[in-house]
Amino acid sequence: MLAWKELGFRSYEAYGKSALWNSIRHLVLDRDGKCCQVCGTPSKVVHHIDYTTKIMLGEGDQHELITLCEPCHNYVEVEKNLFIKKHRLSDLFLEHSSTTLSQWQIWAKKFNTDICFDKSRLHSVRNIKKRKRKKPKKKNQTKKKKSVQPKSKPKSVKNKPKETFQQKRDRLEQEYIRKKILLKKSYQCGKNISDSINNCKIKISEDISSKAKSFLKSRIEALKNRS
Repeated sequence: MLAWKELGFRSYEAYGKSALWNSIRHLVLDRDGKCCQVCGTPSKVVHHIDYTTKIMLGEGDQHELITLCEPCHNYVEVEKNLFIKKHRLSDLFLEHSSTTLSQWQIWAKKFNTDICFDKSRLHSVRNIKKRKRKKPKKKNQTKKKKSVQPKSKPKSVKNKPKETFQQKRDRLEQEYIRKKILLKKSYQCGKNISDSINNCKIKISEDISSKAKSFLKSRIEALKNRS
């Protein structure tokens, strides 16, 4: 089981927002001078080398907590496995520091101190999960019945009498005659429209020819007068 679950927190983020972690974090930052222990850049990020209930409660073991800058912290936190994380952190110490991780932890053990934090306060914090209390049911509470509307009956369809062969034949003949009449009417209408268009064209051509003739006559007379 995870340590933050044993303490009663909903998640690791909830533990990170608690007053208990704030007090542990400030103690670690003061010990490290608010600087990354690998490269020496100023930082306020505290990294967990291991996750145990003792470390989470601040009962000593502060040598398992270290101040890192964001680039170093991101490099270590790429992997989820604790063993690989520790191996990556030791590689950073070898590359960028004069000491090793084990030597640094021996130095940090000298500053291990128990944090005086009231454990009863843990379970009074808002971000800790609490059991939901079931509301007592009232005995005399009567449930209201929902009004159910009666389903509408489907309308009865009257059975139409079947057509005889003669009746069907007469009906089809009447439909054929009606369609034939409509086709004749549409044909006559189209013929009338085409005739009217042709008449208009003839009239327009006659008007144009008369206008052209009068124009030519006027031009010939004008030329005669000039000469």
